Amino acid sequence: MDYAESYCQQNNGTVLSTQSQIENTFVQYHLLPEWIMLGAKEVFKNYYAWADGTIWGTFDNRDPLDRSLETLDCLVMYKSSGLW
Repeated sequence: MDYAESYCQQNNGTVLSTQSQIENTFVQYHLLPEWIMLGAKEVFKNYYAWADGTIWGTFDNRDPLDRSLETLDCLVMYKSSGLW
């Protein structure tokens, strides 16, 4: 995630964090590509934090069939479903 944060900052941007279903849906419907990398990373086993430092809390939009979070430490949102 450090690379993504650095890249965004160098291009006057920031990595994305969604804090609610409403924000997630907004992002989903405004995506131009088929997917977008989200600004979250695993800091401990099954413990994720957004790049802005906030903890996931109760909002969890992970795809139950996608086990990639068990082996990867970054998130991607898919436009077709809005799931991560």
